[in-house]
This record gives sequence, C-alpha cells and structure tokens, in this order.
Amino acid sequence: MNENETILSAIQILQKRLNRDKKIIIAQKQEIARSKKRVYFSRTFEKSKGTYSIACLAKLLAQAGVKTGQNRLFDYLRENGFLGTKGVYYNVANQRYIEQGLFKLKKCTFHVGDEVVEKEMTVVTGKGMTYFFNKLTK
Repeated sequence: MNENETILSAIQILQKRLNRDKKIIIAQKQEIARSKKRVYFSRTFEKSKGTYSIACLAKLLAQAGVKTGQNRLFDYLRENGFLGTKGVYYNVANQRYIEQGLFKLKKCTFHVGDEVVEKEMTVVTGKGMTYFFNKLTK
C-alpha cells in the first residue's frame, strides 16, 4: 500500500466515524426535543404551591400510559409504604414522606346525613406529582 492509498484509507475511516457521530448527535437532539415537554411539566408542578388529590395523580398517570386508577394507585401507595395501612392511619401519608414534601394533610369537612364530619385527607404536593410521575412512567 503506497502513501496515497494509506491517506485515502484514513480519510474513509474518518468519514465513516464522522457520519456515525452525526447520526448520534441527531438522535440526541431528537431525545432532547422529546424531553422538553417532560421537563416543562416537572418544573411546572414542582414550583406549584397547590395540592392535588390522589385521584388527580391517577388520572395524570393514566394519560401518560400507566395502567392505573385511583384505587390501584392507593393500593400501590399503601403497599410501598407511602400511606398508612391500619386504623386511623389508613391512607394517611407517612411522616417521612410529608417531611420530604411529597404529601400534605388537608382538613376536609363532609356532610353525612345531618352530621358534619371532619377528616384529614392526604393530598399530593407539586413535588409529589413530579416524583410519582417520574417514578411510575419510566
């Protein structure tokens, strides 16, 4: 192999690598574009001062393709230690997850017949919405 052939071979190898790298860059740009909506969604919820019902989280997850509903999500949260499972603590967020900012307890008033009943209800914070969305949509 003479010097010209060696140079030509090296150029061909470099051209193949350049084409491969261009394809990788294009794929990465496409992934960034797909991720922009998810990042925007996450930032919007994380900065939100509002709270959301677990039913709302279940509907959001269902729209994202997670096969769940309110009851199955409650089951998941209890089975994985996020919510209490017994007595007065049934479906009440465990303290460590409240401290992490995933849940809050909200006092709610219900009318049962002629009686007014007060109960603490577990609600999901914006941070919690982002946490569970990212955790369950992987």
